[in-house]
Amino acid sequence: MTRKLTLIAATLAALATLVAASDADAQRRRGPRFSQGRAIDGVRIDVHGTIAWYGGLGGGLRVDIPIVPDGFIEGIHDELAISFGGEIFFWAWYACNRRNCGDGYWDYRHDGVAVMPLGAAQWNFYLNESWSLFPELGFAAWLFWHDHDGDGPDDTHGHFRASPLISFGARWHFTERNALLFRATWPVGFQFGITF
Repeated sequence: MTRKLTLIAATLAALATLVAASDADAQRRRGPRFSQGRAIDGVRIDVHGTIAWYGGLGGGLRVDIPIVPDGFIEGIHDELAISFGGEIFFWAWYACNRRNCGDGYWDYRHDGVAVMPLGAAQWNFYLNESWSLFPELGFAAWLFWHDHDGDGPDDTHGHFRASPLISFGARWHFTERNALLFRATWPVGFQFGITF
């Protein structure tokens, strides 16, 4: 009986040692971004305002889902996520029907609205407990409508376009779940918001 108890105790001690070593190895691979509590674990949501190309203003929402939370590169604190969301923009600008708006040519104003569903792969790099950087690559669909107003034709046009999406952004992490977001992206524009 004593021999069986000794064998069980030795087996449990060996298992405890293996579990502790495995946990320590996982923590070493994950690095300080987890121990410092600054990486936003799990699904993230960001809400942002946008200064769009061509003078548009708008906003949007993104949902980021980490699919490789421990990243790909040993010794670098990275993470791969997929990001889905949408944008809405409003804009107005003036144009001419020819290269110059002199006599015989009319100028007119474009007023428009655009809705853009999009999806991207987002690769996050955690530099320290406060800052992370990320490039993004994906696709966006443009659904937009605009009116011609002025001395020329007065009508509404609707359009659909698909476009590659290329972005570079940064987050300043001020709590475990919150960060200020800065993103420059084509074909969208410049974005400022909050991640939570």
